[in-house]
Formats: sequence, C-alpha cells, structure tokens
Amino acid sequence: MFKSILHDHNGRKAELRRQGEKTRSAAIKSADALASTLVEAVDSEVSQAFELEKQLSKEAKEARALAIKFKDQTSGWIAAACRADAVLREFGDAEQYLRSAAARELAPHSPSLDSGSVLRPDSCSR
Repeated sequence: MFKSILHDHNGRKAELRRQGEKTRSAAIKSADALASTLVEAVDSEVSQAFELEKQLSKEAKEARALAIKFKDQTSGWIAAACRADAVLREFGDAEQYLRSAAARELAPHSPSLDSGSVLRPDSCSR
C-alpha cells in the first residue's frame, strides 16, 4: 500500500518535474524572443533617429550655404546700387557745374555756387 502510494507520488513528481522543465524552457524561449523583439524595436528607433539627425545636418548645411550665397548676392546688389548712386551724383555734380559756369558767363559779377557746398548724405560709405 505504501509502496503503491510512494510509486504514484514519485510518478506525479516526475511528471510535474517534466512539465516544469517544459514550462521553464518555454519561458526562456519567450524571454529570448521578447528581448530580441525589444532590441530590434529600439535599434529601429535609434537608426531612424540617426537618419533624421543626418538629414537635419545636411539640410542645415544647405541652409547655411544658401544664406551665405544670399549674403554675397545682397552685398553685390548693394555695391552695384552704390556705384550707380555715385555715377548719378557725378552726373548731378557735372550738371550743377555746367549751370554754375553758364550762370557765371551770363552774370560775371554775381557770386557763384560752388559744387562742393552742396550737402548730400552718403548712404554707401559704410
């Protein structure tokens, strides 16, 4: 009687041990699968962040290059406008000189206007 109970007990104990080992083995496989999935997910997000960082860096370099090009182009426009302003001033000075000379010829005793006495703001002399 005790032998049969002991034999049944040992049989159940062995079966429970086998089931425990199966469950343990399944849990280890599941944990490995979970860890792999998490690593892949994190790795994917990290690689996406890295790609975004590279793209932002590239776009920042392009924006900086465009800003430098725009600055240079604007400086060129300002220089051209200053040259045009200087030419127009010279034309104005020459016109005033000719008027002054013509006025002196017509009225030799009247005081003449000197072209140097005209005050003009110089916006291009920065």
